Amino acid sequence: MTGIFLLTILWLKEPNIYHNSSVFMTYKDWNYCLKELNDFELDYRRKEGQYVIENYSKTNDAGFKYLVGFSSKNIANKETKFYECKGAVLKD
Repeated sequence: MTGIFLLTILWLKEPNIYHNSSVFMTYKDWNYCLKELNDFELDYRRKEGQYVIENYSKTNDAGFKYLVGFSSKNIANKETKFYECKGAVLKD
């Protein structure tokens, strides 16, 4: 089995209903996924006043962060996007 990390983007148009989702990129290294995630977040933070940004993470029982992400809510049209780095396993 091979471990990889996925950078995913999810669109939420109505409360609690995903409109669309995609895997943006796959990585072999957790840090590369986090760097790309941070770049996306920085782009949204540069548009101050247009978006509400919230960070979140989930950890497993061993304390390892297996999901790190942020949400960006467009103030004008109320569309929310979720950007997440999470681990996945490929079966050989």
